Amino acid sequence: MAISLPQIRPEVIGEKLARELEEYLRFRHLFRNIYGFGLRWERIATLAKALPKILKKFEAALQKFFQFLDKLSKNMPK
Repeated sequence: MAISLPQIRPEVIGEKLARELEEYLRFRHLFRNIYGFGLRWERIATLAKALPKILKKFEAALQKFFQFLDKLSKNMPK
């Protein structure tokens, strides 16, 4: 999703946002595999506080990609 494919499609999300989202993937993996034991609550608080900002960035990236898809569909032969 963070890689553009020249002459096919742009990236869905940028590299910076992909790195930010990776933190949440790591947390999900950790949470699913240790079931809440040994979690660092200060790290969870940091992720929780940053989530609204990350979600706005993600939504903006998706909107930009949807605009690309919309433009592409309008230029397709019928």
